[in-house]
Amino acid sequence: MRLTGAHTLAVAVLLVAAARAGATTTSLFSSPGPGGSGMYVAPVKFNHTLIGPVGAGPAPLASSWYAAQWNNPSSLAFAAPRRSPTASCPATVGGRQLDWAVATPSAELCSYNGTAGQGWRIAQNGAAVRCSDEFDLFLSPVGANYPNASQGMRPSPALTSMGGLRVTGSVRLATGSVTDRCGASPQCGPGGKVDYGYAVLGIVCGTGSASQAAASVFPASDRPSTGTGGPASPPGAPVKAPAGGPQTLFYQVLLADTRQGSNCPGGGGSACAARPRSWYFSKNPYGANDAIGSFGQPCLAPGAAAATGYDFDVLPLLRAAVRAGPDAAPGFDRDPSHWAVHGVYLGVGLQGSAAMTLDVSGFDMRWSPV
Repeated sequence: MRLTGAHTLAVAVLLVAAARAGATTTSLFSSPGPGGSGMYVAPVKFNHTLIGPVGAGPAPLASSWYAAQWNNPSSLAFAAPRRSPTASCPATVGGRQLDWAVATPSAELCSYNGTAGQGWRIAQNGAAVRCSDEFDLFLSPVGANYPNASQGMRPSPALTSMGGLRVTGSVRLATGSVTDRCGASPQCGPGGKVDYGYAVLGIVCGTGSASQAAASVFPASDRPSTGTGGPASPPGAPVKAPAGGPQTLFYQVLLADTRQGSNCPGGGGSACAARPRSWYFSKNPYGANDAIGSFGQPCLAPGAAAATGYDFDVLPLLRAAVRAGPDAAPGFDRDPSHWAVHGVYLGVGLQGSAAMTLDVSGFDMRWSPV
């Protein structure tokens, strides 16, 4: 049978689609999940060191992930691991049995295991947090900011050398409550005069190598930011730093906000519906927020009976954020070919009197070639 030009084009399109569908994907994490018998813990104030791994299993404990606890008023570093339930971590969660836990009055980190695999619970209580502070509790793969710990970030190609960057995982917001102390309902006040909590996925991108970014940018103390991570030589197209030196972008996807539906100015409290991107840092390190609703995915509802299974491509909106850049920031590098992923974090944060509990399992981020 003789193929016409239209037939030839159709066959070519099908072949390209089949090739893309069968393309190998690569995880950015050396141990998705998070996996490991233990977990590193970062000090309350960032200093390029990690504690542990902590845990209650037989030595040596293995981990390539850490729990960040920025501005935690009672550090997890001083808590002894235990196998008994805690205030926020019961004996069973989601069909998994409690393996071990570390807990203080303001934070808890708990490991669970079962036939469904490993799972983690992190919980925070802001009753003792100063109104001027933001307290963040995140799970993050170890990266170049912590060169003496087992590395959890794999090399990332430039954003333009990826065909997709798929986020998958099971996440449940077991608790998300607020008590008026620093602010008043509907809690739309500025920092220091507000009580609220949120859940967030963060992607730390940088120009140049991960080691350059780790050496040049200190994590911001008043926003979710765990620094950068990943080996120094990403594959694929080379990543070049602009003439002004390495830049860092903390790109966040808001998964939940206790002010949901409050219609606070600037999009505060809006995670469930698509909304315009907002920039919370317009100088290096830069910071941008998109809502999970902008990806056509559901937000997390506090106290939901079942976990939310996420599966979405974060790359299109991430590249769009780089191309757009913040207003009034002429020095921002808007070329996505200069940027790569250096770190990731997933967790909860709060200001004022809020209580947040998050369950995480099967968390992974996989990139596909162009």
